[in-house]
Amino acid sequence: MTTHYHLTEHDFFALQKSSFHQLPFHKKRRIAFTVVLEILAIFYGILLLVNVFPQQNALYPLVGGLIIGVLLLPFITKLYQKIVLRQNRLILKTDTKWPRKITLRLSESGIEFHSTHRNVTKHIHVAWEAIQKMSEDETNRYLYFQTNEVFIIPKRNHGISEIDQTEINRWLQDRLTIKK
Repeated sequence: MTTHYHLTEHDFFALQKSSFHQLPFHKKRRIAFTVVLEILAIFYGILLLVNVFPQQNALYPLVGGLIIGVLLLPFITKLYQKIVLRQNRLILKTDTKWPRKITLRLSESGIEFHSTHRNVTKHIHVAWEAIQKMSEDETNRYLYFQTNEVFIIPKRNHGISEIDQTEINRWLQDRLTIKK
C-alpha cells in the first residue's frame, strides 16, 4: 500500500507536544527542571520572607518559603513544555524544511518512508518489529522506532483519502503488536 501526503510545521509541533508524554528524555528533563525551579522558588521565598518580615523565630520564613514553593508547583510543571515549544518555534522560523512531500509505503516487511524537499531525499525502511511505540492525537499517529526517530502519519487532510486512511488503520492494527 502506498500513499502520498505533505507534512507541515504544524505536524512537527503536534509531534513535539505528544513527545513530552512519550519520550523518557523529556520526562527526565522535565523532572530535573521542576526540581531545580522548586528549590529556587523555596530559596527566594525564604529570602523574601526574611527581608520583608524579620522575625525572631527562624521557622516562619522556612515554612513560608515551603508554602510559596508548593503554591508555585503547578505553574512550574507547565513551564518546561512552554519553554521547549517556544525554543522550537524560534528555530523553525528560520528553517525551510516545511512542507515536505512524503511517500509512505506499507508492506509485509515494514514501513518505507520517502521524504523529499528541495532536491534532498531521505529514505528510511523500518521493519514492523523495530517499531517500539505508537501514540496518536486528534490529527496524527506517531510511530517511534528509535530513541528520537518518529514517523508522522496524518489521520486526515494532507491529501490522504478516506480509503487510504482505512487501509493504513488496517495495516497498523494487523502488524503492530505494541501497546499505544
